[in-house]
Amino acid sequence: MTERYNQAAERLWEKIEFHRGEYDMKCLEPREFSPWDKFCERNPSAKDLARQVDKELNYELSETQCSWAVIMAFNNFPMEDYNNRHGTSLKSRL
Repeated sequence: MTERYNQAAERLWEKIEFHRGEYDMKCLEPREFSPWDKFCERNPSAKDLARQVDKELNYELSETQCSWAVIMAFNNFPMEDYNNRHGTSLKSRL
């Protein structure tokens, strides 16, 4: 994967984490492969986050990238662990 591809997905994850309290994460199933559409059905404002990332990075997110961000949030994957493994400095932020 390219750096921009990863950066866009990671940025959406940061935004989802920032807004976590506003979203219904229980609408998803634990082993759902591509949860973006289902997540947006229950949480329509999530699409706005993806549009913000698109605009911010001048890069159009794919459904796969959006689903990855949702899966990371749904599974409560620790950003600190991710940062240590990938040399990033992600944090929950607008």
